[in-house]
Amino acid sequence: MTDMTRTLASFQLPRSLSAIGSLLVVLALAVSLSACNGDDGPEPPELVDPIDDQQIAVDENREVADLNAVFDGEALSFSAFSENSNVVAAQIDGQGVLLITPNSVGEAEITYVAENESGDANGAFNVEVEEADIADPPEPPNGD
Repeated sequence: MTDMTRTLASFQLPRSLSAIGSLLVVLALAVSLSACNGDDGPEPPELVDPIDDQQIAVDENREVADLNAVFDGEALSFSAFSENSNVVAAQIDGQGVLLITPNSVGEAEITYVAENESGDANGAFNVEVEEADIADPPEPPNGD
């Protein structure tokens, strides 16, 4: 039995309190003890499925990942940024999906973050932006 439990076990209510008053005192003590235990917020986010490096053509946009599946946690908000937005930009849509938009050929690192009131977690991946595939020109129609 802990000191707190012994103190609560020996706590005597005045006889003048009604059963309802006794219940209110016990509930107030329980709420007070719960707050002392730190059970007042969600667990901090945890990165559970890191995003792999990406290759993308300069003329292609891509939905990379749903960050709700990449992180574990409650009440999460997401952000992302590119170390070089001249090469590739990163953004999060309203559903938590990470989108990348290439701007020029090159490489950049994308960092993605999940946070809630208890903390944050992040991950990063590299993006290589390549030249767009140039389609073969159409063959001229057969003519005489």
